[in-house]
Amino acid sequence: MEKSEEKAKPLDGGRIYQFLKGKMWLILAAAAGIMLLLWGGLGESSDKAAEGFTLSSTEEYRQKLSEEVKELCAGVKGVSAVRVVLTLEKTEEAIYAKNKTEGTESVASLGGEGLLLGYALPKVQGVAVVCVGGDDEAIRAELTELLCAALGISSTRVHITAGKIS
Repeated sequence: MEKSEEKAKPLDGGRIYQFLKGKMWLILAAAAGIMLLLWGGLGESSDKAAEGFTLSSTEEYRQKLSEEVKELCAGVKGVSAVRVVLTLEKTEEAIYAKNKTEGTESVASLGGEGLLLGYALPKVQGVAVVCVGGDDEAIRAELTELLCAALGISSTRVHITAGKIS
């Protein structure tokens, strides 16, 4: 009778522990994966986050940058009544994580959606400055050098001309 009682007995704590001991990393990885899935479902989806950056935010970025360039130019001796027009290469670019394997590359995804890492701001394509003092060759050279350094563009993408006194 003792043998039949041992067979009907459920696994004791020691045997369960021994079974799970070797697979603890697997259990922790599964728990972490489930937490990531739940956490990802609570926030916005990647597509909804990408919708947050629109043409208006690109325009706001361009206007803010134009104001900063205007203030920078107005700070140069002999320059006043500054107007600035900036052109950008494109709108914001969404940066997604990528899976790389030998010879191939694909967008990493979780639950069918790309993993959004962030956004790259658009680069300045060119700048035009109209200002009082823009007819002076030395001022034009100073402003061109200043704008090339500040915006990270070549001198062929900068144009400075004289404006009228307001």
